[in-house]
Parts: sequence; structure tokens; C-alpha cells
Amino acid sequence: MAKAVIVLVALSLLLPAASGAAPRQVGSTKACLHTAQHEHEVCTAYVVNCALISLAPYYVFVRSANPARRKKVVGRLKSRYHDSALTLIRERTAWWPRGENRVGLPDINILSVKVDLSANQAILVTRESWQVTSSKGLDLYREDHQRHVIIMRRVPGLILHKWVVTAFR
Repeated sequence: MAKAVIVLVALSLLLPAASGAAPRQVGSTKACLHTAQHEHEVCTAYVVNCALISLAPYYVFVRSANPARRKKVVGRLKSRYHDSALTLIRERTAWWPRGENRVGLPDINILSVKVDLSANQAILVTRESWQVTSSKGLDLYREDHQRHVIIMRRVPGLILHKWVVTAFR
């Protein structure tokens, strides 16, 4: 349990805050603790690599006036979200006003994980809470305990495999 808290605190330092951002709330620290073997690998890939390191910074800087920040977060997002998942996120943020946003750390609870290594696919069922507000306080995106079904694909590598989100609903 202490390791999970340390990891989330360390990850919160990786999420760049927009100027004047409200203090961040700590998300769920128990998201992947009840999984084993490949389920743990997929769960961690989704919560850490996809949600915390890719999606949350994207929400902060996707409409930033700084082109270098925009380019970095778009590249990071494209490395972890593919196909219809990437399209959905880009459509979700297309109308957001220019500027840097405030993003609270999400609360992500993994309800189930099914991994099929022979098909290089995993299906996660989650319950998530997210809050994104503009620098002027406008709610841009909010979910409260929303249930999602997430499809992930394993991308084989030479040493490690990478899991990417290909669809969610």
C-alpha cells in the first residue's frame, strides 16, 4: 500500500500544473492492488501510462498557447491511445477554449481485467471520476463514477511489451 501511495505522489509531480491551478486531489491508490500477473501489467499500463502520464497532461496543455507543450502532450497521447479511443479524446477536447486547464488527478477503480495474450488484447472495466476546468473556472469535462469498458492492445517489443488503448465506451 505504501508503494502505491509513493508511486502516485511521484506521478503527481510529473503532471505539470497550469498556473494558478487548484490543489490536486489524490486519485485511487488501490486501483491495481487486487490484480495478479498479466492483469496487473495491463492495469498498471492503463492507470499509470495511459491515464496519468498521457491523458491528464494532454487535458492540461492540449489548447495551450505554447506550441512546444501542445506538441509534447499530443505526441504522448498518440503513443498510448490509438484508433477510436484517440479520435474520441481529440473530439472531446476540440471545442475547449485556448489556454491551460486544471485537471484533478482522476479516481480510477478497476472493476475487472481480462487478458488474452494469444490475441494481444485486454478488456478492462473501470469506474472513473475526472474533472477538467478551464483557467477561468469553466467545467470542460467531468465524470463522476462513470463506468467504462476499455479495450487495450499489446504492442510487442524486443524487451518489454507496451499496452495501448484502442477503444473505450
